[in-house]
Formats: sequence, C-alpha cells, structure tokens
Amino acid sequence: MVLILLIGCTKEKGSKNVSLNIQKQEKLYQDYKNILIRQNRNNDSTKQLVFHLPPDSLKRNLLFDISYHYLVQNDSVNFRLWNYKTLQISSELNDTTKIAETYWDLASFWYSRNVIDSAYFNYNKAYNYYSIAQNEFQASRMLLSMGIIQGNIKDYLGSEVSTINALRSFIQLNKYKQIYSAYNNLGIINNELGNYDKSIEYHLKALKQDDKLNDKYLRASSFNNLGVVYRNMGMNKKSRIYYSSALETDSLFFKDTNLYAMLIDNLAYSRLKLGDTTMVFKNFRKSLKIRDSINNIAGIIINKLHIAEYYMYSGDIVRAKKELIEAKLLAEKTSSYSDLLTSLLFLAKLDKEKALEYYSDYISVNDSLQIQERLIRNKFARIRFETDQYISENKYLNTRNRNMLWIIIVIISIFSIIYIIRNQKMKYDKLKMSNLQQAANEEIYNLLLISQNNLDEGREKEKKRISMQLHDGILSKFFGVRLNLELLNDGTDLQSIKERKGYIEELKDLESEIRSVSHKLNEDISSLDNNFVKILNELFHEQSKIGNFYFNLEIDETINWEEISNKIKINIYRIIQEGIHNINKYSEADMIKFILKLKKFKLMIVLEDNGVGFDLGSTSDGIGLSNMKSRIGDLSGKIKFYSNKSATIIKMEIPIKNA
Repeated sequence: MVLILLIGCTKEKGSKNVSLNIQKQEKLYQDYKNILIRQNRNNDSTKQLVFHLPPDSLKRNLLFDISYHYLVQNDSVNFRLWNYKTLQISSELNDTTKIAETYWDLASFWYSRNVIDSAYFNYNKAYNYYSIAQNEFQASRMLLSMGIIQGNIKDYLGSEVSTINALRSFIQLNKYKQIYSAYNNLGIINNELGNYDKSIEYHLKALKQDDKLNDKYLRASSFNNLGVVYRNMGMNKKSRIYYSSALETDSLFFKDTNLYAMLIDNLAYSRLKLGDTTMVFKNFRKSLKIRDSINNIAGIIINKLHIAEYYMYSGDIVRAKKELIEAKLLAEKTSSYSDLLTSLLFLAKLDKEKALEYYSDYISVNDSLQIQERLIRNKFARIRFETDQYISENKYLNTRNRNMLWIIIVIISIFSIIYIIRNQKMKYDKLKMSNLQQAANEEIYNLLLISQNNLDEGREKEKKRISMQLHDGILSKFFGVRLNLELLNDGTDLQSIKERKGYIEELKDLESEIRSVSHKLNEDISSLDNNFVKILNELFHEQSKIGNFYFNLEIDETINWEEISNKIKINIYRIIQEGIHNINKYSEADMIKFILKLKKFKLMIVLEDNGVGFDLGSTSDGIGLSNMKSRIGDLSGKIKFYSNKSATIIKMEIPIKNA
C-alpha cells in the first residue's frame, strides 16, 4: 500500500509539473503576443524569439493568433508575414485543419482587397485541406465562398454548381445560416441571369431559413435582394414595399450601416423610376454621405450614377454629366468595370460631341472586361480541374488504401481462422491422443494384471501340484517305508535295531521337512491376493538394479485395491515410475523410501530419496514434472515437491471416495 501511494504521489507530482510547464509556456507565449501586437512596429528581438521557438501546437496557436490579429487590423505586411509562418509550422506539424484555416485567412485577405483570383485560389486550397481532414462543414463553406466569387466574375454556371454542392452538405448538416447564404447566392445569380421567378423562389427559401434563425438583419438583407429583383422586373411598386419593410428593422443603421445606406439609395431609385421625386434627392445625398463616411467606394459610384439619373430626369444635364464623370473616374480607379461601362453609356447619351469617344471607350472596356472575365473563368476552371484531379487522385488513393485494408483484413481473418481451426484441431488431436494414451495405459495395466494373474495362477497351480505331489506321493511312500521298517523292527540283534532306528528317525525328519515346505507353499498361495502391490514391488526391484539403490517400501496392508479404480492405480504407477526415473537420472541417490497409506478416503503417498536435489525456484517444470502434475490434476489430487542438497521429497494426496 505504501509503495502504491508513493507511486501515485510521484505520478500526480509529475502530472502537475507537466501542467505547470504548459501553463508557464502559455503565459510566456501570451507575453510575446502582447509585446508584438501592442506596438506599431514589430519588436524584432521578440519576433526572432518567437520564430526560433520549438515547433509545437502552442507555438502554432500563438502564430495563428498574431496572424489573425493583423488580418482584423488590416495590417497587410504583418499579416502576410505571420500567415506565412503559421502555414510553415502547421505544415511541419502536419496539422491539416490549421493549414486549411491559414489558407482561409489568406483568402479573406485577398477578397477584402478585391484580388479575386488570389482569393479564389486560397479558398480552393482551404477547401482541399478541409476535405482531406474530412471536415465537410468547413469544406462546404469554402465551396460557397468560391461560388460567390464565381458569381462576381459572371461565371454563373460555375457559381451555381459550387453553391448547390455546398448547399447539399449544409442541408444534411442542418446548418441553417449557411443554407440561408447558399439560397441567397442562388437568388442573386438567377437575378443576374434574368431568371427572376427562380431568383424570387430562392430568396423566399432563404427567408424560410431566417424563420429558424430569427435574425431580423438577415431578413432585411433578403428584403433588399427581393426589392432588386422586382425592380429589375419593372415592378417598382413592389420593390418599394420590400425596401420600406427592410428599413423598418430596429437599429439597422448601427448593425449594418452599409445595408442601411443601400436600402435608402434603392428606395429612392425605385421612387425615381415611379416618377415620385419626393425626398428622392435628399435620400440619394443621405446614402452618399453614409457611404462616404465608411469609405464604400462601390456604393459611392452607384449613388453618383443614381444621382446622375435624377439630374437627367430633372433636365439638369450639366450636373448629371458632372456626377457621371466622377463615377467614371472612381470606377476606373477601383477597376469597377461594370459601373465604368454604365457611366460611359450614360455619358455617350448625354455628351453628343464626345459620344463617339465614349462609345469607343465603352466597346474597348467591354471587350477588355470580357477577355479578362474569360481569362479569370479559365483560370478558375483550371484551378477547379486541378482540384478535381487532386480529389480524384485522393479518392483513388483512399479507395485503393481502403481496398488494401480490406484485403489485409480478409487475409488476416483467413489466417486467423486457419490458425484457430489448426489450433483447435491440434487440441482435438492432443485430447484424442490423451484419451488413446489413457485407454492404452489402462489396456497395458489390464494386460499387466492379466499377465500377473496368469503368472500367479501358474505359480499357484505349480505350488499346489508340488504340494499335492509331496503330500500324496513322497510323503505316502515315506510313510510306507517307515511302516515297513517298523514291521522289520522284530530283529533282535543290536546292529539291526540300531540301523532301523536310524532310518526311522531320518524318515521322520524328511516327513517333517516336507510337511513344512507344503504348509509354507500353501501360506504363500493364500497371501497372493494383491497384484498392484506386487507390480509396485517389481517396479522398485527392476529400477533398483538400474539405479543401483536400496529401497524401503511401506504400503498399507488394509487397502483393498479391488475397490480402487484402475485409473487411479495406472496414474500412481506412472507417477512413481516417472519419479524413480528422475531419481536415477539426476539425483545420484543410493536410498529410496516409498510410503503409501490410506487416510480418510485419500491415498497419502511419499517418495523420498537421499540424492543431491534440485533448485525449486530456478528450475522450470520439465516434461517429467509436468506429466506428474498433470496426472495428479486428472485425479483431482495434490502434489508438492521439497528439495535441498541432501534430499528430495515428493508428497501426493489422491482422493478415492468418488473415484
């Protein structure tokens, strides 16, 4: 108990030490992080310390946190540096999920800067690694982001395929927010394609998901999207209803300022299309001011285009032209080609003198835009092709590995079954051989008994014959001679008398001796009622000649061997035989003592020798000892060995009550 407590305390102490070390390491890493992110410039010494930390999960998490901090802070230089370091250590640790997250952050970085090809490429990388990690949810999120980017470059078919594939996973996983986003994107795609009924259907499905999410701001976004569809359909009254309903959302200005400005602009534009100019210009200016405050360049361009249309509707061509030129310059600066085309088309209509120039620019930009979009679509297609090829190869490898695994399992199973069958067969054969051996032992013992009985019977018959012959033949003759001599005793001379008397005495002695022999033979015959004891005696006699030892047998004469089963007698014989064999082979003994007694329905057996003995602790059981133990076990008995340098004692105890 003391040892267990000491071990337990040691382990607990070790565990606490590990925990403390991890806590210290985490605190140290947090200090590094604070030093790096609280300064406008990276602390070079601290940065180098972090770079040279041993690669482990804590360092990886530290680098990821620092990288993400700079992403949120829009610090492109530091983000790129720490993102690269995070990717490096994640690759070293073979952490597929963290590699995917690192590519996701990089994709978000490029998307925020409108570098859509790089964004798409890194979303695709993240998708690949999430797929390898079998993280279906995150992989589908990357696929949806790729679908949204495809829609932005007018790859509507590709966008629809990516979005629908992502949607299937979201539906299976019951991810309602992502289901909403997928349906919303499908609605936007179909609106761009002019499939307005389908677009409305998808936006309404998105709204159904919002019923589960209960997010009033998502609902406001869907109302805005539905308003855009109805406006494109020329149903401005209905679009105005949706815009107005969205603007009734509480705290929308604070929660989603960009959406709030968009709704004000869209509502004013729908009213303008209906010919209702009430508050239109004021709302255009309000939306423009909000968008300018949050530096939403794309929104500012749209606002200026709408204000230009308002001036055109009011007949103020100069102001309209001014707004269009400003929109055109901003579109050129930000590479907003669709808005640039819109501004060029309006300018061509307004400025007759430069109409040809504007139309020429329109055609040139449109052609360049189509070429660029085609190149990007081809680039995306190439990326997807490489991804599909990679996934296909990965699936092939997974399938091959899975098949190999199944083949290995089947082979192992077959070999296991063969081994089990073979093992069972060997056990069966061993049991069969054991039974056959047992039967053979019994047969041998029975034959031994029969042989001994036959021998004893022969001896008995021979002894009786000799006894009868002595008694009935020789003794009778001697008796007759004696009578004749007595009859001749009438001779009176001294010599005759003396000789007759001598013959008579001699005959008497012979008669007495022969009678004694006869009685002795009959006594031996009556004592031959126990064959097993004789077999044991003969065993010791035979082995003593081989081993050159003396022996002393003490066998209980009260034992009725006829009531003891042959199984017990056979096994006792074999055990004693094995014991004597071991004595002859190893002990160098010159004296053996054997005791066999009956005590309370148990045979108590002792086999003792005065040999050199053996080490009970270091000696493993040989075949002989194992056989002795096995035989005793079969008889439900017990066996014990005692040995030192001057003697070896084997004690056995065998129950016979139910044998």
